[in-house]
Amino acid sequence: MYTQFRITPMLFMFAAILAAGSSVRAEEPSWTGENVLPTRPSKDIKIVSRSADKDVVYALSDPWPFHVREDKDGRVRVFDGRHEGWTEKSNFVLPRDAIDYFTNRLNANPKDTFALSMRAGAWSEKKEFDKALADYDECIRISPGSTMFNNRGVCWYMKKEYVRAINDFDEGLRLDPKHMITFDNRGNAWREIKEYDKALQDYDEAARLDPKYATAYYHRGVVWNLKKEYDNAIRELSEDIRIDPNNSAAYYERASAYRNKKEYEKAIQDCNEALRLAPKYSLALFLRGWTWRSMKQYDKAIADYESAIRLSPKFTNAYSQLSWVLSSCSDEKFRDSARALKAATTAYDLGGKQGVYADALGSAYAQSGNFQEAIKYVKQALENAD
Repeated sequence: MYTQFRITPMLFMFAAILAAGSSVRAEEPSWTGENVLPTRPSKDIKIVSRSADKDVVYALSDPWPFHVREDKDGRVRVFDGRHEGWTEKSNFVLPRDAIDYFTNRLNANPKDTFALSMRAGAWSEKKEFDKALADYDECIRISPGSTMFNNRGVCWYMKKEYVRAINDFDEGLRLDPKHMITFDNRGNAWREIKEYDKALQDYDEAARLDPKYATAYYHRGVVWNLKKEYDNAIRELSEDIRIDPNNSAAYYERASAYRNKKEYEKAIQDCNEALRLAPKYSLALFLRGWTWRSMKQYDKAIADYESAIRLSPKFTNAYSQLSWVLSSCSDEKFRDSARALKAATTAYDLGGKQGVYADALGSAYAQSGNFQEAIKYVKQALENAD
């Protein structure tokens, strides 16, 4: 799912249905880093991977959308949850072009449920969920199969209507009790409503049905992190990385577990690897900065917070943590009351004046010598202690 979790928030797991299609498009700018939708059923698309100095051909498997890791010479490198490989760029369409592309196909054949489902996926990518739901409703009317209930459930998930999502996943699993992706998706919905044990049960079943499905291990690692059982998180995330060593999000999550265990060097190593794979990964920069701060390497912490902010100018927590270092660092040479106040004010405004950001702003005012304002914001923080 698309999440900051598998950056992909969220590689949301749509399942493709049987149908056929083709596409020929003119040369386009690089798709590296983009999500794409298939123009024909995933099982009909072949990807080529390199293993033991020879090419191995796999049929692309669900879920979609797929994340393009590299675009070169008319081919793209994608990962489908099991294998990474190269395939023709013409097998896919960008979500911004998909509405027109699949609408044209539907004008030719209104009962083309593959095109209808893909158009719904494109609407979801554009966050026009009501239009997506209308297309999924029509898909279910024409062909009420398990994959369509799964797909509509993902749309409800993206709308943050998790109970409705679970209801659709339940129906999909009633129709097909062995639909691995639906188990994984229902686990995501359970996770969002903090039913972590139910989420783990669904991820366990997804992994049992397909032991090579890396995403199930990744999601288990995320939930173990949320449950603060960091050794379990590290075990699951390490398995995900074994299957898919190019998943930057798994390195980030494992770094978080290592940091919480105070194994700071390992956390730094994983943040470095996440950033090697995804140089613009602002969350990894933030986490590395936080880890440097714990190691009292304040210059590196400040540099990483500032880099995260440059990449994500609305990154509230990065401003807040930067302000704490600049206002209250134990090493006075890193204190800068003016910069601290500016960062804390930005965090406070971006964060909707929440208590945690009021606390940081109070500290910044205290460092600047304005104790009246400091007391004002500390009181506000105490009033909003949740």
